Amino acid sequence: SVMFSQFSKVELLFMVAVMPAIVEEFAFRGLLQHWLTKAVSPRVAILVASALFAMMHLAPVSFPIHLLLGILFGWTKYKTGSLYPAMLLHFLHNFIVIVYF
Repeated sequence: SVMFSQFSKVELLFMVAVMPAIVEEFAFRGLLQHWLTKAVSPRVAILVASALFAMMHLAPVSFPIHLLLGILFGWTKYKTGSLYPAMLLHFLHNFIVIVYF
């Protein structure tokens, strides 16, 4: 698109796939889900953080897929105890979307 023509493919990949994976996982799984697990069960914490993650994308039509992705990322963070696998999955999703769609 003309809007992004001044950026290289690597710069676009960084802005659209890498940075959102890092920032969103830190915010929703690293902070929000972590804080919620101090007040509610891990299952509820994952669901609430995932619902807020899906709503943050401001796209009602894609809410279900973002909710499911949020649950996957949240479960991954919970099971591994690390944000890195969730960030990797998030990046791979973003990468696939921009390359194939």
